[in-house]
Amino acid sequence: MKDTTAVVMAAGKGTRLLPLTLTVPKPLIRLLGKTPLEYNLDNIVGHVHEIVLVVGYLREKIIDYLGDAYKGTKIKYVNQKFPKGTAHALSVAQSEVRTKHVLVLNGDDIYDKDLILKTMKLENDVIVGKKDKNWKNFGILQAGKGNYLLGIVEKPERYVGDLANIGIYKMKSEIFDYFGKIKKSVRGEYEITDMITKYAKANKVEIISCNSGWQPLSHPWDLLNFAENKLKGIRTTPKGKIEKNAVIKGRLHLGKNSVIKSGAYLEGNFYIGDNCEIGPNCYLKSFGSIDDGSDVGNAVEVTRSVIGKDTKIKHLSYVGDSIIGNNVNLGAGTIISNLRHDNFPILFRVNKKLINSERRKFGTVIGDFVKTGANTTLYPGTKLDSGTTTLPGEIVDYD
Repeated sequence: MKDTTAVVMAAGKGTRLLPLTLTVPKPLIRLLGKTPLEYNLDNIVGHVHEIVLVVGYLREKIIDYLGDAYKGTKIKYVNQKFPKGTAHALSVAQSEVRTKHVLVLNGDDIYDKDLILKTMKLENDVIVGKKDKNWKNFGILQAGKGNYLLGIVEKPERYVGDLANIGIYKMKSEIFDYFGKIKKSVRGEYEITDMITKYAKANKVEIISCNSGWQPLSHPWDLLNFAENKLKGIRTTPKGKIEKNAVIKGRLHLGKNSVIKSGAYLEGNFYIGDNCEIGPNCYLKSFGSIDDGSDVGNAVEVTRSVIGKDTKIKHLSYVGDSIIGNNVNLGAGTIISNLRHDNFPILFRVNKKLINSERRKFGTVIGDFVKTGANTTLYPGTKLDSGTTTLPGEIVDYD
């Protein structure tokens, strides 16, 4: 497999994850102490000749974060200067590929190692699909004789199947030649699905189907889904200090120089990073990820949430089913509502359009450097942009 270059697509803006992506590119959002890029790179290093990262939006942050190599595997960067679509993003990597094969994957979804290696080991060109009930949101793979790819129908309005393209491919490097054979889509972009459909007319591309091994990170609640699933298998590693009369019921990663103070009650699976202070007398329930340098203080309840670095939730607050960014301060008595009285699913605004989260409980998404005044209340499905402040007693019911 050393005749393979990994091309990782990491140039997009991640608008569906706003406001988190106002200050951090989507592939660098940290989940349980690691970014999506790191999860994926961990699964391909040692199995490819080198890595080509296609960057664009906030590219300097990705380059500074990873450097010129990852665990001994060389990284090259190519800049997609203008967002002209996924096929264009792949095409700009051509100048840096010297191998017979390319492994292409989205840098902002997470793929298990077994799935990646299975894709790479097959002799044929390969595209991977997974059945999904929300088939309208994906490119749908069309299979012909022998389960080879006939084409990909991008986000169909009518049912043509439910095997969704999950964004991982192994192809011969001749795939680059097909960029010049496609036209812009109705969205005004060059689509990688069109490029692969053209390629499949001249080459056998085998479809393999997976039941697991792919975690899309398209919407904020996908971050919660990933955290919940990953924490089920986390090893209990208490590197910090747990004071007497703190109760731990579940799996726990506790980072260096972190402390869980007396009276804290943890009931579920939790990742707590380095230099964190938990307690005294707080309640962590179900699951959660609390990144480096963050504090959860007295009379605070946190459940089913992801909290970024250097964030402070010190007093008398409730955080449920929410994603909180970096360097946030929630004033005393901040309450994040996560349930509608009518029990309808929570709606969430994406690109000025309300979409159904399909979740009975969902709280808020708070960007970096936000400060809430004491006794702020946030309605379910709202968000606060990076740098926002609220007044004491303010009610946030619309964003």
